[in-house]
Amino acid sequence: MPVYTVNIPGGTNDHDFEAYKRLLEEAGVDLSAAPRIHDPGTSQRWLYVWHDRAFAERFARELQTRTRNKRWEVNELESSREEVGPLAPLDIVVSFSPDG
Repeated sequence: MPVYTVNIPGGTNDHDFEAYKRLLEEAGVDLSAAPRIHDPGTSQRWLYVWHDRAFAERFARELQTRTRNKRWEVNELESSREEVGPLAPLDIVVSFSPDG
């Protein structure tokens, strides 16, 4: 069964990947535990996996609009490569209180 990803050929830069993550969060995706696959353009990023091509295509069109980059495209891959996990490093915020 095929799965679908959205990416830029050759991999995304930091700015585009931030827009990608923001749009996923707006769509209600939990970035800490998502269906994912390695970005074929870089070994340093994970891409969200859709099981419905139409949803992936809508996501790609919205990214093209938001980033003004028409290179975003939908790719069809084999589902055997799919994993579940975080799409990006998690930020841990630590603060100290005056009373220790």
